[in-house]
Amino acid sequence: MKCKKFNVGLLVSAIALALSGGAMASESQSGATSDELEQDLRVRLRNELRMADRPSACGSDPDAQDCKYGNVEAWVQGVMVDYETSNLSSWFDVEAYSYSIHKLMSVADDATSRAYLDANDESFNLLGGSVNLKPVEGLEIKLGRWGTDYAYGSMDHIVPLLEYSSVRTMPSMKEGGLVHYEATDTLDFYGAVTTKTAGGFDTAWKDDAVNGKHTPRYHIGVVYDAPMYAASFGARFQEDDTYQLQSNLDYAFVTDSDLFVKFDGRIFYGQTIGYTKENQLNDVENTYVASTQITIAKGQVFGVASFGQVGDKITGSSIDTDIVFPFDMSIARNGHNTTSWQVGGGYNFNENWSSGLFIVKTDGDLDSYETTVVDGIGANLTISHKFTSGQLKGLKSSLVLNKAEEDQTGEKAGQLDYYDIKFSAQYDFNFFQ
Repeated sequence: MKCKKFNVGLLVSAIALALSGGAMASESQSGATSDELEQDLRVRLRNELRMADRPSACGSDPDAQDCKYGNVEAWVQGVMVDYETSNLSSWFDVEAYSYSIHKLMSVADDATSRAYLDANDESFNLLGGSVNLKPVEGLEIKLGRWGTDYAYGSMDHIVPLLEYSSVRTMPSMKEGGLVHYEATDTLDFYGAVTTKTAGGFDTAWKDDAVNGKHTPRYHIGVVYDAPMYAASFGARFQEDDTYQLQSNLDYAFVTDSDLFVKFDGRIFYGQTIGYTKENQLNDVENTYVASTQITIAKGQVFGVASFGQVGDKITGSSIDTDIVFPFDMSIARNGHNTTSWQVGGGYNFNENWSSGLFIVKTDGDLDSYETTVVDGIGANLTISHKFTSGQLKGLKSSLVLNKAEEDQTGEKAGQLDYYDIKFSAQYDFNFFQ
């Protein structure tokens, strides 16, 4: 006799999808006005091509450049459908989504698509949605499956350790409950309990398990967001894995000579506990990240300088030190005691075209045993374009070209050569507006 399991996330997602369809039908039949019900239906098309050789993906393997995981070949078409209501009732709204990734090329046997679609994988689709309860003014409770990408609209703010704006074709998502309380126009509080993750690096829903034990992740966050100043704090805890803390600070101003200046700062601390702590290499228990960036712009010219420092290298945990950087370092920056900096600038030719060139330098150890020193240097060339008029208005595209190398000295000596080519084009269709 088969055992039947009750999946709350799937049930709530199905309810949300059904109710959203009913809401659309109801509006068309009753002729409801926008004052009574607001709806947002967006279809995002994102085409992405990536060709790269990134040997650091093979870890400490001395034959890293022969490892298939560093050879990236990926060309995919993403179709993202988002539906959301506002004022469906005074206490109730719904969200629903359908995200699809379609493979446009075959991946060679000696290559990988790095969390896009591997050689034997076919196209895939992720469905979800949430029931959004509003028991009192300013308070919203989402139950089901909901997005954690700020750019996709599911999160109203960038909440450290909860919001995860993936740069990949597929947005990131969570299953569970999310509480958002808007205390004032500038102050917001967040809390969440999650049990599953999908999107971003993950092409299917997976349990947030530790050593096969399914334990929830608990999140809290507070955000202060003003026009030229923002500060936020987030914390996350999971039994037998880690507790993590992060704080972000952003401050911008314009001088009397019309010089725009913006400071970004990130501080992170992660502590392993239980099973994860007991299985760390070399008795490493915790890590930290401190990073900062300054951006200066005047007229059509802009410049950027960034710095970051990572502590001990943590293995086999949910700690992702990469998300603590407010900038793209391109080459590996998450080794042991790694220092990273970047400097560069660019030019906005007009409202359509922009380009930049950035130099990256890293210095650290391969792992916590500190037997191999890794020094890296690279350059990133970026070109972006957007249509601001005509029938293609809203179409955005970008091209990133990266060339880098890392010198390893010590126990594992050698040189790792990198290149990375990434092109993406994105267009949104918005309905009910």
